[in-house]
Amino acid sequence: MYLSALVAISLVSRLPQLLSPNLLLDGDECVLGLMAKHVAAGKEFPVFFYGQNYGLASVEAAAGALGFVISGTGPLPLKLAMLGLWSAGIGFYFLAFSELVGKRRSFWITSALVLMPAWAVWSMKARGGYITSFTTTGALLYLLIRSENM
Repeated sequence: MYLSALVAISLVSRLPQLLSPNLLLDGDECVLGLMAKHVAAGKEFPVFFYGQNYGLASVEAAAGALGFVISGTGPLPLKLAMLGLWSAGIGFYFLAFSELVGKRRSFWITSALVLMPAWAVWSMKARGGYITSFTTTGALLYLLIRSENM
């Protein structure tokens, strides 16, 4: 129940941006969108952000490709794919905090994280590694805390 509520809060709090006629992608997001398009077409599976030899971009490119396959190519499917990946990270943070402070407190702590103004935009930015890092950190934190409590 708590996880569903967190995903709903994440989506509803970002609806004004997602429904805006000014939903535009910046240059880096366009590059990641191109990477996602190549993954969706089966042309390439890049590990790094195009033009770079660092920065794990394959996870976000794959998420974007899935969004394109489901909903077509465009800014909205790409932003929603990033929000989905970011929301998975929120789920891991919730689970990690639940191990320490219980589900109810974890819900409120994680809700505060979801509603922080900085995440309003960055939770949907396809920049090639930032959301992957956020989600992976949540997953690792959960695994570390869970293994300590076993």
